[in-house]
Amino acid sequence: MIKILVLLIAVLLISVTGMYNVAMTLFAAIGAYAITPITHATSWQTAVIIISIVALIAAIIWWFFGRHQEKAVAADVSADSQDQKVKVEVNGGYSPSTIVLKKGVPAELDFYRKDPSSCLERVVFPDMGINEKLPQNQLHQIKVDTSKAGEYEFACGMNMFHGKVIVK
Repeated sequence: MIKILVLLIAVLLISVTGMYNVAMTLFAAIGAYAITPITHATSWQTAVIIISIVALIAAIIWWFFGRHQEKAVAADVSADSQDQKVKVEVNGGYSPSTIVLKKGVPAELDFYRKDPSSCLERVVFPDMGINEKLPQNQLHQIKVDTSKAGEYEFACGMNMFHGKVIVK
């Protein structure tokens, strides 16, 4: 039973790191491996195995498909230069992930990437035609067009981590 739990944890870790093919292969192997002990296990061991598998599946679904919302952050408008700026920390995602900008006021997003993963080394604003590399441990400024109101999605280069700019 301990082997099964260790394998389930390995699958969770692999799936979180983005190696889907390896995770699905291991998950299938665990399923085949788990069936054999269930036929010889006591009822409480069977229950523990089934609950563990269901919990792992729920955790994976929540991680990839759950709504991880945080409060929207409004940009600060500087009095002297009449523009708006927001600093976005890139570390396992974008923080803040929702940014509110004022329509018609020039805007600049200052991305600071701490995360060393290659997934987050690019930021893409498909509706704005922006696709830029974010250097690690450096501030990278991106000017955003605020002439039209609307919601503009942005994501990492692999489209796994997302954010949104709202122009009002």
